[in-house]
Amino acid sequence: MKKGKITTIESACIKGMIANDISVIEMASQLDRSANIIEKEVNRIKEESVRDQLFINKTASGNQGVSIITEAASVRGDISNQKSTSTPTNNTRSPWIHKINSNG
Repeated sequence: MKKGKITTIESACIKGMIANDISVIEMASQLDRSANIIEKEVNRIKEESVRDQLFINKTASGNQGVSIITEAASVRGDISNQKSTSTPTNNTRSPWIHKINSNG
């Protein structure tokens, strides 16, 4: 019988077995582990899945994370975006620099 921590591969196998409604004793015999260790891992996996269901933590593209912003910060960000897009890029020269005309 194996000893030590459950590996990530074994954990993935346990997740698949949970989805297929395999008993803890059958999982333990297939993975050559004690039923007590498998039961602890099953409980941990179930608690993790319940916790994941409580929060919307993924974007449509699969990225994880949550961003929270207040209304005041949102307005401030909108104003700064409007300022940066409204300034034309060709007026960046200083007013004391003059361009000499080629006509004269």
